[in-house]
Amino acid sequence: MKKLNYLLLFSIFPFFTFGQMTTKSISIFKNGQSFVMKSGNVPTPEGNYVMQRDLPNALFGTLWFDAPNTTISSISSYQDSVMTKQEQGIASHANLLQRNIGKEVKIHLSNEVDEASFAYKGTIEKVYPQGNNQSIIILKEANNWITLKETDIMRVVFLEEPNFDYSIDIPELKPVIELEFSNKATTQNLDMMYLQNGLKWVPQYLLNLESENKGSLILQAEIANDVEDIENVPVDFVVGVPNFKYATKNALLVDFLGQIGIPSNRNQFTQNAFSNSNIAYGVEAAPSASISDAASVEGSENEDLFFYNIPSLTLPKGGRAVKRLFEESIKLTHLYETNIDANTENRRSYQQASVLSQTKQNPVYHVVKLENTTNQPWTSAPILVMNEQGRTRPISQDLMKYTASGSNAFIKLTETPDVKISSTEKQLEVKANAKRWRDNDYLLIKIAGQVKIQSFKKKAIDLNIRRQIIGTLLKTNKDWLKGELVNFNSPNEKNNVCWELKVPAKGEVTIDYEYEIYVYR
Repeated sequence: MKKLNYLLLFSIFPFFTFGQMTTKSISIFKNGQSFVMKSGNVPTPEGNYVMQRDLPNALFGTLWFDAPNTTISSISSYQDSVMTKQEQGIASHANLLQRNIGKEVKIHLSNEVDEASFAYKGTIEKVYPQGNNQSIIILKEANNWITLKETDIMRVVFLEEPNFDYSIDIPELKPVIELEFSNKATTQNLDMMYLQNGLKWVPQYLLNLESENKGSLILQAEIANDVEDIENVPVDFVVGVPNFKYATKNALLVDFLGQIGIPSNRNQFTQNAFSNSNIAYGVEAAPSASISDAASVEGSENEDLFFYNIPSLTLPKGGRAVKRLFEESIKLTHLYETNIDANTENRRSYQQASVLSQTKQNPVYHVVKLENTTNQPWTSAPILVMNEQGRTRPISQDLMKYTASGSNAFIKLTETPDVKISSTEKQLEVKANAKRWRDNDYLLIKIAGQVKIQSFKKKAIDLNIRRQIIGTLLKTNKDWLKGELVNFNSPNEKNNVCWELKVPAKGEVTIDYEYEIYVYR
């Protein structure tokens, strides 16, 4: 077999035992899947290696074996009788004495009258089980060998520390995987890789606001291991959207195990696809357990995925842990933002021509813009914001959307009561039968809008105001940023507009603008 050219290559270190194999590396994705690579020198009497325990929790299309120095001629799986150690309880005196052969004891008999006459001191030589408490015990006392019936024993005094642990080998029908090698050497080098469910990481951010324009951003990984013991393994925490299209069920080689697959727990913070969702207040900007003591870890890119590299992770099955991935100083800018509701094409909204619409108050949010000048992307995750100016105080918790290196993230802090924004609209002009579209006649209405901003802040602020406007944009007294949207089922254009303003301390600003809209008669 030609040696596999693996997509993911990992550092080679010894880790926890997998039969005769050891884990070399694990890549953990946020969706609850992990990619495992194992290798080792395995015993192959007569050219065969039988994997009898801890079979891989492998998903379809991802389980691969490779022998670097020889050829694997066949791979199969089946049910076989496997000897399993099983703990036994203490059911009788004979059972206890049997697991303490060679120990010195003093045995008192049930019909004793005088302790000296009816107690025997010596070393346990042999126990012959007879069933129904009829076992025979051989006790060596000096140069004598004494036989005792189990039914005559009242109590046993151990003169040295006894052994209470007892296990026996019991045959049990279990699944196995068998590999046959064309090379009949007694040991073979073997590599294995597979994708599995049951091990995931969840990112979390902490943003400390240190000054007006500076902060520190910390990323930590919460890890949940529900699949297998991990001991001293290098781990990659993967940022990005993985595409394992057909890995939705177990590999056929291990499918007969039934319950080997563990469903992944997917939520909004475990998939970067969530980063495409819109936050109501946001303004999109163009690109400009045990806790690790390390301030940051190494990272690397592979195609469209980014890997945070942890050199060593130990976590038993069922365990949870926290690892700090990085801490970076970042530049930040304080902004204030609001969204004004979009207008509508509903004709009822335009029936009262030349009447001033009702004034509407719009909530204003305090936001910080974070500049990602680091070499790694910021993955989608909850972010806790703290203010370290003077005293450390909690400010908010929000969502950090996926932010590529070189672009910006916008984090909502609070709604501010110190900035008041109101908006109104009125009709300026109406033209009947201005357009015929899809066999219908439309009115053309010219609209004048006004936005009034009043700030009670003691210092000037940067304010962004967003609105979606259906219709043709005409003019504004304050510059606006415009983005045209597709609007197939309407004779009107659709636009996203944004005003970026500097509002003076305790000052007022007024925005006047006009647009035209076609309305069905």
